[in-house]
Amino acid sequence: GGEKEKARLINSILRFLNDFIKNKPLVFMVDDLHLADEITIEILEKITLVNKNIMLVFSFNDTLSISNERFCRFLSKINSKNNTMDFPLHGLNAEETAYVVQGVLNYSRPLLSLGKRIYSKTYGNPLFIEEVLKSLFSNKLIYVSSETGIWNSEYDPIDYDKIPMSTNMEQTVLNQIKEIDEQSY
Repeated sequence: GGEKEKARLINSILRFLNDFIKNKPLVFMVDDLHLADEITIEILEKITLVNKNIMLVFSFNDTLSISNERFCRFLSKINSKNNTMDFPLHGLNAEETAYVVQGVLNYSRPLLSLGKRIYSKTYGNPLFIEEVLKSLFSNKLIYVSSETGIWNSEYDPIDYDKIPMSTNMEQTVLNQIKEIDEQSY
């Protein structure tokens, strides 16, 4: 029944990958692996255990992964191997956030006050920082001056605390989707 079909599927995937890579190295990158279902984890586990030419790079959330028992077993098995590396990632601090803002906006110096404001909402999450900047730009709260070609804002740097910003990633992205919908009509 179901187990035979699953085994056949996994073996088909393994054969396909082996034929495809022909003993060349291959890297799989998976984000938020803690959200994967049982079959996905089983496939990745078999792939990494059977073929030494395949490297699996994945991210997961420590806190959320606890509720996925299959993922925890997979992680335990992977961590018992000698060929694994663990790189804990942490959010950026306020100063690092300012440097990210500087880099994204291609500004000549760190925008410490804007970086501090963005940090207060994003807690240094790089993806959230980027989405906040996109949102500020699309809402014309920051813009490139047509006269100087430099990023600017209607807000004075001492008033950056007054720039409206979403407090979570979901709201930021939903606002961007809403803007796309409005532009489509």
